[in-house]
Amino acid sequence: MYEYDEYGNEVLNEKYEYYNDSSAGAMQFIDGDYNVYDKNNLLIKNESHTIRTDWDQKHIILFEYILNENGLVVEKITDSGVKKMMESFKYDVEGKLIRYVENTNDFEDVTEVSCDNYGNKIFEIRKTNYDGEYEEEITEYEIEYY
Repeated sequence: MYEYDEYGNEVLNEKYEYYNDSSAGAMQFIDGDYNVYDKNNLLIKNESHTIRTDWDQKHIILFEYILNENGLVVEKITDSGVKKMMESFKYDVEGKLIRYVENTNDFEDVTEVSCDNYGNKIFEIRKTNYDGEYEEEITEYEIEYY
């Protein structure tokens, strides 16, 4: 199933499977993409839902991307229902990544990475929550510029 906005942008794309193993038959959702555009007709958000089968259980996994006005991903969310990861990205004026933060399971584990103007890691901070207390590990990187 597809839907488009007034500018011809795809805003909905869902896939279903038809199962004929019962007397009535059934349609079952497999996956879908949902897009949001800003007033300038630029994609600013993409949401993707996918069904994954784990033995007898089916899980819907959410992938969500939020983009800036230059089309760069500024936030990514992955949620399997068991594990949720939120990633944020910060860029300089030229579009180079200068900061990355990864947050797993609502601040259970947090990783923050800062980069220089050339994309080299300057430092990395890892915080892990053990029974309500954070253990922090900081790594600084030495860079030799030639």
